[in-house]
Amino acid sequence: MILRIFATDGFTPERIFRWSVEETAEHLCAQQVLWVTRLDGPWKPLIEWFLKQSCCRSVVLDTADRWEWDLEHEITWRIAQGLYFQEEPEAVCWIHDDMAPPECRGFKDYFQAWLGSESNTIAAPCYQLWNDFDSIRVDKIGVDLAGDMHCWLAKWQHDLAWVRPNVQAPQLGNEPQSFVPLNAVQPWVSLWPFRHAKGVDRDFREHNGFIRRGFPTERWRNADGVKCVPYSPDVKWEEFIKDVMV
Repeated sequence: MILRIFATDGFTPERIFRWSVEETAEHLCAQQVLWVTRLDGPWKPLIEWFLKQSCCRSVVLDTADRWEWDLEHEITWRIAQGLYFQEEPEAVCWIHDDMAPPECRGFKDYFQAWLGSESNTIAAPCYQLWNDFDSIRVDKIGVDLAGDMHCWLAKWQHDLAWVRPNVQAPQLGNEPQSFVPLNAVQPWVSLWPFRHAKGVDRDFREHNGFIRRGFPTERWRNADGVKCVPYSPDVKWEEFIKDVMV
């Protein structure tokens, strides 16, 4: 069993949040655990819906209002360890509340091969969906952001960790650095990108009405009419980037 452990501050539009939960449940994770990081936003409709889903394992409401990328991984991991003290999933997935995994058969086969390998992490590029859930932004900003790979999956093991006091995470050569656990072993890089849906909703991508800490908004503003192509689930990243760069 693969467990998704993720966080929300409550400001992700409900249709994007629902898409993320449903697509992740269908293509990767039968169970999902949600950490609500702040309680001063519109989180209740999201949680009321999520609690009714068969994939919902638990919701944790946190009054501390904490947020930092490595800390998000560390806290959700500790929550999962507490919930699963009598059983252990095969792996955990950290994709955000506006993301979904690849939906193709190729990725599912690749994932199963990874489970049987010596590697303990999977990184991947991440398409920037734009205006709808089937269009990918392919101007320079969209392509650059898509190619910025992060580690989205790790095998379940007791010594997983991201935060080490006063010590920077170790360098891993040319492997992706963002979200990589401190004890990563032979990271794999998915041939198929994950999907990021922040760009589907204009107000959300431009942070109209609130500020999501730690994320610069300027690169998303006034970006109507940017070049997009349809999402093709079976197309690998190398093929995609070769075509859009022509």
